[in-house]
Amino acid sequence: MNLELQLARRLYGTRKGKQRVSRPAVTIAKWGVAIGTAVMFVSICIIVGFKHQVREKIIGFGGHIQILSYTADNGETLPITADSLLLQELQQTKGVEHIQQYVQTAGMILSNGEYEGIVLKGIDNSYNLSFIASHITNGAIPCFTADSASNSIIISEATAERLKSSVGDKVNIYFLQDGIKARRMKIAATYETHLTELDDVMAITDIYTTRKINGWGNDKVTGIEVLASNYEQRDECRN
Repeated sequence: MNLELQLARRLYGTRKGKQRVSRPAVTIAKWGVAIGTAVMFVSICIIVGFKHQVREKIIGFGGHIQILSYTADNGETLPITADSLLLQELQQTKGVEHIQQYVQTAGMILSNGEYEGIVLKGIDNSYNLSFIASHITNGAIPCFTADSASNSIIISEATAERLKSSVGDKVNIYFLQDGIKARRMKIAATYETHLTELDDVMAITDIYTTRKINGWGNDKVTGIEVLASNYEQRDECRN
């Protein structure tokens, strides 16, 4: 007699007293296993969904691949030269859907007596703004170009709240670049991604302004973001 048959006879035996106890116990056990499995399945779905959302937000801020300088000066990343030959070669690379440049600099924003540290990211009109546009809470994205200063800035809802400011207000921003440099900008829009690490510091303006602040030429950038046509095949873009 095999083990399975012995267990079945013990659990579903017809001797007096056995049936009343064993069958309810087995039913409860089956429901317990079913509920436990369902809870695990739901938990896995939540974790996978959360992972997907975080990944999409990070990609939205920085692309699938970032090309940066290997060297640094006093902890700050040095610029790279984004000439037309490099940009053309990147755009023609297999698996690359879009490339976009940015110039980044750190500063201090002041409004209503409140200070906040920010990372100011300068972009131009070739930048894919779909991610940013989908998270705008107030105002509108201005036209950012590489040829002129917009005098406008996009900050997060959290930063605006701490500065006690809103869309349309003017703020002063200070930078420690070869002395102290200052810019006065209007808050054109606010965004919220619920990714606290980025919302707390990231602000967006035009690349013309950030180049001037850093004292860089028109072909110098902090980095180049590469958007792959297929995220799962992004490694092919490196070949």
